[in-house]
Amino acid sequence: MHALSVSFLSSQRTHYARQKAEDKLESISKEMSKSREREAALRDDASTVQARIEYLSIISITVLLTVSAWQMFYLKSFFRSKKLL
Repeated sequence: MHALSVSFLSSQRTHYARQKAEDKLESISKEMSKSREREAALRDDASTVQARIEYLSIISITVLLTVSAWQMFYLKSFFRSKKLL
């Protein structure tokens, strides 16, 4: 009887350890899945931000070049009117 109960307890411990390992594995798997989803969302956000930065950079450069050209034209005409050029 004693050998049977020791065998039964050993079987219970093995089953408990296996169940605990399976639960931990499932938990890790769910966490990895959530992590992948978060990574994909952050990647999409980063892509959107990058596109906005490129767009605003082009606008900024265009404004800068336009203002520079206008300043050159204005100063050239100003100095010509003052007969300094």
